[in-house]
Amino acid sequence: MIREGHPRSDKFREAIDDLWNHLERLQNAVAERQRLIDENEVAQKYLFDASEAEAWMGEQELYLMGDEKAKN
Repeated sequence: MIREGHPRSDKFREAIDDLWNHLERLQNAVAERQRLIDENEVAQKYLFDASEAEAWMGEQELYLMGDEKAKN
């Protein structure tokens, strides 16, 4: 319709350009959201690993305390 010289072709072109702009903003928002998800995944893995290490150290501390009592 735009190529055929429709009387409202300017409005159509504006609407199409507006849609392209919205699509670009949406794609940028999706990319930012994915970046945040990836960043949060790394943080969650770190926290999980830290929690596991803390639990392991607590167990080791109990073993060491048991060994010290056996020596006394």
